[in-house]
Amino acid sequence: MSKNKSITILYSGGLDSFIMKKLAESKGYDVKLMHFDIGQGYSKKEMDAIKNSGYDVEIRKVDWLRPHQELSGKQENNSGNIFIPGRNMILASLAASINLTDEIHMGGLKGEDHAKATDKNKTFIDKTNDLWSYVYSPFDTVPKLVFPLVDNMWGKRDAVFWLYNGGYATKEEILSTSSCLSESESKNCGHCVVCCRRKYIFKQLGFEEKYEQDPLSGESNLKMIIEMLKTPDNALDENVHYDHWRREEIIPGLYIEFETENHDTLIKIMEEKLANL
Repeated sequence: MSKNKSITILYSGGLDSFIMKKLAESKGYDVKLMHFDIGQGYSKKEMDAIKNSGYDVEIRKVDWLRPHQELSGKQENNSGNIFIPGRNMILASLAASINLTDEIHMGGLKGEDHAKATDKNKTFIDKTNDLWSYVYSPFDTVPKLVFPLVDNMWGKRDAVFWLYNGGYATKEEILSTSSCLSESESKNCGHCVVCCRRKYIFKQLGFEEKYEQDPLSGESNLKMIIEMLKTPDNALDENVHYDHWRREEIIPGLYIEFETENHDTLIKIMEEKLANL
């Protein structure tokens, strides 16, 4: 009888890694959870979410960042200081070398696997697996790097809908995850883009969670939403900044919150909020 496939999941305590865990378990895989604490400003939130989950997570400290090191993101980026050169390449290889499981699963979503995402896209995955097939060839197990949510063609909304509507997690379990990318003391800052995405995905499911500030009180989120609302529904993903996966996370939630599906009306509301900041 063949053994179950063994999986190591890079587990952050966030929504995407929680979904990866449930997805792997639904397929009967033997799952190991591993977290690398690299000392970012929101590391405490991740550690708290992992502790509160009650899951057996192997935690490794990676002394990567210098004290008080500033990491600059893309211009007008509201995702927090998260751009660390080669992060996925290094952490995936560390997990593979430590565990030598059949697969290493990393978080990533459709819409995030574009050409500029050089540690998430198909080219990165293929080149990594080519290298691993050589480096690990002397061992009984040759790990393979997998982005399972991308393989399922899921954006964040698709993945959350699968999780909740399929009965794989309760509302309380979903809300206990931590996705916020800011250094604020609160679990959900509200001003980062991930808090905004969570709010409007959860709005579509009838969920509410508390935010330190309303995601619509931040300039970056408002500008993002205005651009989304001005993007034609039939626009090709490769021709626009915010693809349909990202637009589906937020725009249907706005319909619910403001009780209208008229984009011109919503644009006017957002522009008024922006002008009043």
